[in-house]
Amino acid sequence: MVPAGPDGILVQAQQATGSEAGRLYLAASEAYLAQGNVESAAASFANVDVDVLPAADRASFWLTGAHLSLLRGEPNAAEGLLAQARTAPGADPLAIAELGAEVCLRLASTDLDR
Repeated sequence: MVPAGPDGILVQAQQATGSEAGRLYLAASEAYLAQGNVESAAASFANVDVDVLPAADRASFWLTGAHLSLLRGEPNAAEGLLAQARTAPGADPLAIAELGAEVCLRLASTDLDR
């Protein structure tokens, strides 16, 4: 029996190949983030190859990467990933705006700390 939640999605991802594996690893990463489990989210995200993801899932990839970068204290990396998300087909404008605001705040606070 497959466990529920992100652990279950991760088990499915480990058994899948190609774009299906990428989509499942991305889904597991997003589910781990929703639980506040950044370490597991990052580990799952590291298994995603953006080049095999369907175009419709690439915006989620870039947004998840940006979110993880912010959580690791890397606002400049997050800004670059967010720029990729903006150009991806099917990008959610609200998610981009919300994350963009957080990136701006982090970059501003980094500049103030100097």
